[in-house]
Amino acid sequence: MRAQLVENVEIYGREREAILQKMEKDYPDILEKIKNIMEKRKQYCQLYFDRKLDDLCSDIEICLHAHDFLGLVKKHVQLVMLTRDETFLHCSEEEIAEFMETVDDKVSSLNQRLYKELTSAFNDITTQIKFPFEGSVDYSGYSEQLEKMSNILQCLHEIKQWSGDNGDRLTILEILFSLFEKRFKFHFYGENRPTNQPEKPEYFFTLVTTWLGANMPFFADYVQKIVDRTNSEVCVKGEFQKRLVNLAIGKVEYLLDSDDFVANWSLFSHIVDEALNFELDLNSFGYPQDFPRVFSLFCRTDILNAWLRMEREVTASAIDSLILNENAFKNRYREVSDVDTFLVPEFADSFITMMQSVLNRYKLLPDIHAQALFFKHQLMIFDEFRTRLVQILGQAESPWTEPFPQILNSLWYIAIVLNDWSSMSEFIHIQNYIDSGNRIRGAFDDSKNLYHHVWLQKVTALVNSFGQMIALEIEEYAKQKWFSVTTSKPSEVTPSMYSFLRKIRDLIGKITTSISDNSIKKIYEMTCRMVAIVIMDDVVKRTNFNGKGAAQMLYDVETCVVPLMHSLYTRPNRAYFDFTVEEPKWTELLNSLKLLALPAPTAILLKDEMGKIPEQMVEDRLNPLGIRSLTKEEVLGRFNQRCDLTIR
Repeated sequence: MRAQLVENVEIYGREREAILQKMEKDYPDILEKIKNIMEKRKQYCQLYFDRKLDDLCSDIEICLHAHDFLGLVKKHVQLVMLTRDETFLHCSEEEIAEFMETVDDKVSSLNQRLYKELTSAFNDITTQIKFPFEGSVDYSGYSEQLEKMSNILQCLHEIKQWSGDNGDRLTILEILFSLFEKRFKFHFYGENRPTNQPEKPEYFFTLVTTWLGANMPFFADYVQKIVDRTNSEVCVKGEFQKRLVNLAIGKVEYLLDSDDFVANWSLFSHIVDEALNFELDLNSFGYPQDFPRVFSLFCRTDILNAWLRMEREVTASAIDSLILNENAFKNRYREVSDVDTFLVPEFADSFITMMQSVLNRYKLLPDIHAQALFFKHQLMIFDEFRTRLVQILGQAESPWTEPFPQILNSLWYIAIVLNDWSSMSEFIHIQNYIDSGNRIRGAFDDSKNLYHHVWLQKVTALVNSFGQMIALEIEEYAKQKWFSVTTSKPSEVTPSMYSFLRKIRDLIGKITTSISDNSIKKIYEMTCRMVAIVIMDDVVKRTNFNGKGAAQMLYDVETCVVPLMHSLYTRPNRAYFDFTVEEPKWTELLNSLKLLALPAPTAILLKDEMGKIPEQMVEDRLNPLGIRSLTKEEVLGRFNQRCDLTIR
C-alpha cells in the first residue's frame, strides 16, 4: 500500500508539472492570474491561522481564569488540532508544516504555564479539603471540590498528551500519588519525627490502611472516569492499592535491612505481628493475591532464618511459662465448664492458640518453600510439647490426681485439633509440596497418631490403677467360704461386696468428673471390662465353689454389680457408653458363674459329657442351659473348681 501511495504521488507530481508547462507555453496570462489567486489564498490562510491561534489562546486564558476546566480542555484540543481545520485543506505540505511548527511552539510554551497554574489550583483545593483524607469522609459534602479536582486532572491529562513526553500514561495518577508519598516520607523517614519510630510499625501500617479506606471512593468514582475517557484499560483502584502498599513495603524493607533491628527480637516480632494484621486488613479491602505483599519481604533467606530462630526460642520459652503458670491445669472455662466437652486446661488451650498464631503468620507467606519450613518447625514443636507432657506424667504421683487427668484431656484434645488441621487446605498444599505427591496422607497424621498413642498408654495406666484399687477392695469378698455356702436360694447380697461396689462408684465418679465427655467413652469401655476381669481373675478363677456358693456370687453380680455398671455409665440425657453384658469379659464372667451354679447332679453329668464330646458340640450342649461362649477347656476348668461334684 505504501508503494502504491508513493507511486500515485509521483504520478500526480508529473502530471501537475506537465499541466503547468503547457499553460506557461499556451496560456501564460491565465497562469499568471492563477498564481495571483493562489498567493491571495495563501495570505488568507495565514491571516486566518494567526487569528484562530490568537482566539484559541485567548479562550484558553479565559477558561483558566474562570476555572472552566472542561471548557479549557475543549479549547486546548481545538488548538492542537488547528491545522486540521477545513480551511487549510488546500494548503501545501510546506504551509501545513509551517503552521504545525507554529502551533507546537505555542502549545509548548502555553502548556508550561497551564501546568503551573493548574497544579497550583489543584494544590489549593487539596489543602482546603485536607486531601489525602485520613479519616471517614462524607463525600457528598465535598462533591463540588472533588468535581473540580477531577476536572483539573482531566486538563492536566490533556496537557500531558501534547507535552512531548509520552513515556508515562498515568501522569494524573502520579500527581495524586505524589501527595501520599510526600506525606508518608515526611512522617516515616524524617529525622526526629515522633511518628518515625522503629518500635511503632503500626503507625505507618495504620496510615496506609486508613488512606485506602478513606480515599478509595475518590479514585474509583472520579479518577477512573478520567482514565476511561482515554480508552485505557488501567484499573485505578488497583494502581492506587499497589502504590500505597508499596509505601509500606519500602518502609518495612528499610527496617529489615538493619541488622540491629532484626537482631532485636522485640522489634522483629512486633513488626511480624503488625505486618500480619496489615495483610489481613488488605484482604478486607479485596486486595488481589498477586499484588505486591509486605510478607514477601519475610521470605528473604536471611530474614526467614532469623524469623525461624526467633520462633523456636520464643515458643520454647512460652511453653515453659504456660506449664509453670499457677492456673496451668485449671479448666479454661472453669466458670462454665459444662459447655466444654473437652475439659481443656488453660495450658493446652494456650498452646493451641499459640500454634494457631504461628499458622496465621506463616500461611500468608507467598512462598511455599518458606511455608514448608515453618510447617516443619510447627511439627517439631508439637513433638517437643508431647515429650514435655510425657515427662510431667512420669513425675505425677497418681493417675487420680492433678495433673494426670488434665494432661489426658490435653493429649486427646490436641489429637482432635491435629486431625482437624490435617484436612485444612493450607496444610494439604504444604504437605503435597513436601511429599511431592508421593504419598496421600494428612499433614498432621503422624503427630496426631503419636498424641493418641500416648493418650492410650496413659489411659491404660489409669485403668490398670483402677483395676488394682478395686482388686484390693474385693479381697475380703474373695475370702468368703464359697465352697460351704448352705443358703438354698440367694436373697441377700453378700455384705463384703459393698466396699467393692463403693470403690467402683467412687473411682468411676472421679473419672466422670475429671475426664472430658469427648474422650470418656473409651475409658468407660476399658474400666467396665476391668471390673469383669478383676472379678473373674481375682475371685472366680481362684476360688473353689459349691453350687450354692456360685449361685450366691452370681446373684451378687447380677443384682448389684451389673445394675451399678448401668447406672455409672449413663448420664442424664446423654448415654456416653451403652453398658452391655455382651462384652466378651462380662460374657465369660456371667456364663462361668452360671456354669458353676448348676445343681450338682446336672454338673456331674455335664462334666462327664464334656470329656467325651468334641469342641464343635460344646456350644450346642450348653445353650439349653442358658450358657454360651465357653470353650471345652474353660468348662472343664470351671468344673474342677467345684468341690461338691464327688460321686458317693
